[in-house]
Amino acid sequence: MNRIKLAVIADDFTGGADAASFLKRKHANVVLLTGIPLMLPDCDCVVFALKIRSVPVSDAIKKVHDVLLFLEQYQVEHLYYKYCSTFDSTPKGNIGPVMDFLLDYYDLTYITSLIDAQKSPLLIYSDAVLKDFKTEKKIPCILYSS
Repeated sequence: MNRIKLAVIADDFTGGADAASFLKRKHANVVLLTGIPLMLPDCDCVVFALKIRSVPVSDAIKKVHDVLLFLEQYQVEHLYYKYCSTFDSTPKGNIGPVMDFLLDYYDLTYITSLIDAQKSPLLIYSDAVLKDFKTEKKIPCILYSS
């Protein structure tokens, strides 16, 4: 069984290409894919550039699920869900539902994410965006913008 240090699921090709280029700059042996191959070439990292940001939620979740099923044949040390850097999801968007699916799939209680495109600190869980840290609501996932 091959060991993969990092598997990335990106919600579009641009984000996937960005992630692959960042890894390559750090000398990772990375492969960028736009679909699921029969098998992976020799690599340390794999990036799946999926077109899931603007498709129906059920289609996005199915494509992510297909990638996860494919990755079961490899020892994946880390999984990163690279969603839109401008965080342009809507209440009916895919970022939150895909994160919720990943939580369920791996039986996790929270996901820690980091976004960079916003100008103010945010707390985010699923599709809920809170504009500051003064809320009384307890949210298990904390995201900081830079």
